[in-house]
Amino acid sequence: SQPIHIDKVLEKINEIAKASATGDYIYRGESKCYGKVCSNLYREYEVDIKPENFDIAVVQEEILKEARGYTHKTNEFEILTELQYHGGKTNLIEFTTHYLVALFFACDGNSDEAGRVILLQKQSETYEVIVSPRTIHRAGVQKSIFVQAPSGVVKPDIVVCIPADLKRDMLDYLRKYHGISTKTIYNDLHGFIGRRQFHRKAYATFHKGFTSQGRANLAKTEAERQKWYDNAIKHYTAAIALNPEDARVYNNRGLAYRSKGDFEAAIEDYSKAINLDPDFIEAYSNRGNAYADRSDFEAAIADFNTAIALDPKDADAYYNRGEAWLHISEWQKAKADLTTAKEMGVDIIESFHNTYESVEAFEEEHGVQLPEDIPVRLEPKELRQIRIEDLFGIKDISTLEDLSEVKLQQFKSHKQALFGLQEGKCNGCQVPFHFRNMTIDHIHPRSKGGTDDPDNLQLLCGACNSTKGDRTHAYLIRKLIEQGVLRE
Repeated sequence: SQPIHIDKVLEKINEIAKASATGDYIYRGESKCYGKVCSNLYREYEVDIKPENFDIAVVQEEILKEARGYTHKTNEFEILTELQYHGGKTNLIEFTTHYLVALFFACDGNSDEAGRVILLQKQSETYEVIVSPRTIHRAGVQKSIFVQAPSGVVKPDIVVCIPADLKRDMLDYLRKYHGISTKTIYNDLHGFIGRRQFHRKAYATFHKGFTSQGRANLAKTEAERQKWYDNAIKHYTAAIALNPEDARVYNNRGLAYRSKGDFEAAIEDYSKAINLDPDFIEAYSNRGNAYADRSDFEAAIADFNTAIALDPKDADAYYNRGEAWLHISEWQKAKADLTTAKEMGVDIIESFHNTYESVEAFEEEHGVQLPEDIPVRLEPKELRQIRIEDLFGIKDISTLEDLSEVKLQQFKSHKQALFGLQEGKCNGCQVPFHFRNMTIDHIHPRSKGGTDDPDNLQLLCGACNSTKGDRTHAYLIRKLIEQGVLRE
């Protein structure tokens, strides 16, 4: 999986640890750098009321007086802390005795903004420090401790900034090495309910991205397609800011990046999805495809191996691994995987031709030459019939059980005859090509009434075959003249 940028993470943790050694501190993490370190009750009123006209203690006492009618508890602080944990407004400022917990809160949310860890001396004449009651389980997990200042504001002794681009790595590190995550920090029903508002927004934003991605796939122009992929990435990024621990969002954003040709960003997102969910089969397969896109076939095969290990019935992973084996000339492994994928229901011919125009185009693009019994597995039936007749002298491919057992026979085939008649040159661009790089083509397309008669057959290179497509030979010649390949 993609490594955490451990040096930067440890450097920031060491910065906090060294600062902590200078005094007896408690810690607070904030996911953005607010103007003041204050209670949520102060923050609610600070915009509308001037500080000199505002007695926060009086306001809190009014809240307490009303709250006592809804609880059997009599301890003032217990009532206030319970109000705080249920989302109520109080003059308490929550800190923690553990700076790694503060680091979590500094990184959890506002992913595009810097966060901060605040260090505050535990002893002071300007505020009161109160230990959290044990009646609230989550307070124990978060190692909570509360500060109450008469003004509602405290001045931090030390502030350590957490850059926005370090937040994700820091959260990964805390989860992986210290077990600190959303699930462990918000580990009760109240925490779950409190997080649901973020999850609902994240879910809705995720589906906006999913919809944009679907529209990109249906777009008729490249400009429109890119616009919708950019829109999808924007929504996925917003969803991650709301809920940075949803592996699905990273996986889908990776798909959008890959569709735009940004393979590095795609691999990074797939890796984050895998870090969050090590059993995420689809993310391994997607990352394998992205590695293959940038010709890192060893890494691609490693990911396909993991996907297959997690789900031995993942037919697409067998096909993708089979194609990757072709790139590094592991013919037997390629044949085994392609055969398995086909037996599992994958249309390996369609899958291959979704990426490559022809076997010859694959060979030319990647500089490999496939053994004779592999191309017949990857070509449409009509081309397979011609190739098998050329290679093996078999008229009916339905009688062919196992290509690996068929012995190549020496004989004059249509392809060999055409190769001789055309003097080894493509009948389109007139450039000489190796016999293996020539494709039999119908001069007058079969879809337009052309026959399989030898007089209607010619050899074309992969590029000319792709240009001609299901059109007439006259169309090909016209296009080659327009492109300057041929002269009139």
